[in-house]
Amino acid sequence: ALGPDGLVYVCNSGQAVIQAVDPTNGALVHTIGFPVHPVYGIQAKPMKMTFGPDGRLYVSVNDVPFFGNIYVVEPTAAMATEQFNTTPFAGLPSGLDFGPDGDLYVSSWSSGNFPHRVERLDGASGAIETMIASDEDGLAYAVAVAFAANGTFFVGNQGFGSGGWITHHTVAGDDLGMLPIDPTKPYGLSILPD
Repeated sequence: ALGPDGLVYVCNSGQAVIQAVDPTNGALVHTIGFPVHPVYGIQAKPMKMTFGPDGRLYVSVNDVPFFGNIYVVEPTAAMATEQFNTTPFAGLPSGLDFGPDGDLYVSSWSSGNFPHRVERLDGASGAIETMIASDEDGLAYAVAVAFAANGTFFVGNQGFGSGGWITHHTVAGDDLGMLPIDPTKPYGLSILPD
C-alpha cells in the first residue's frame, strides 16, 4: 500500500512485520512488528492492509488457528498493539477497504462451518455491524476487497477448484454480477484512478 508519507508499505507475513520501503531505491525505512496472541501464543501474521481516512494502517492478521483479527497502527509505530475489531471474527479476515460511508469492509473465509463473507465494521468503533455478502452471493475464499469510485465494491475469490473469480456488489451487499477469470486465483485487488 502506498502511504500518505510516500513510502510503500509491505505485509511480510513470514517475518510477522510490515515493512515501509522507499519507492525510489527500495531501501527499508521502517519496520512495524506484531505481537504474539496472549491466549494462544501464536505470532500475529499480517495478511492485508489499507490506510484509513485517519492516516493509520488497518491490518488483517492471522493470530488464532484459522481465525484472526484487525489491528490498527500508526505508520511510524514500532509495534502494533491496538486491536480494532471489538468482537471476534468467526473466520480468517483477509482483504479490507474503507467504503464511501467511512466503514471498514472486511472479507473473510473459514475452513469450518462459517460462511465465506464480507462484513461491515463501524469505521470508528470497530464493532462488526452486519454481514454484507456471503457464499450465497458467490463468495468462496474471499481474500480481497476494493471499492470503486462509484461506491460499489469488488471481491477477489480464490474459489474451491483450479480457478477463482471476482464478484461485484453494492455497498448494501446487492449482487451486481461475477467476473470469471479462470484459471487465476486473485489474491489482491486495486482500483485505479481511471
